[in-house]
Amino acid sequence: MKEDREIEALLKNISEHLKCPNCGSHYDVDNVHYLGRMQVFYVLQLFCVRCGIPVFASVLVKDGRKKDKVFQIPSELTKVDLLRLANDPLDSNNVIDFQSFIKNHQGSLSDLLK
Repeated sequence: MKEDREIEALLKNISEHLKCPNCGSHYDVDNVHYLGRMQVFYVLQLFCVRCGIPVFASVLVKDGRKKDKVFQIPSELTKVDLLRLANDPLDSNNVIDFQSFIKNHQGSLSDLLK
């Protein structure tokens, strides 16, 4: 099936180009798993064999009628954010701090996202 070939190509592309946000290792293609499709998004789970961090990703798939089909990962991060994260990856302390912040937050989730 055409979609199966597209998914295989996507998994290979992701394993070659994306790195673990925690340790910076490339993903092995055997550790990039297709979970399903929701409208124009593929939902994936990635697992880093080096540090053991699981990552979930939604990947936007452009309209199949266009010749220049490209897989993109939607993000609200700016180039400055991406550079900062590349030079200062998240560690377990960041996760613990964020968990404490969420736990102690008094208010709605929409307040946090403002």
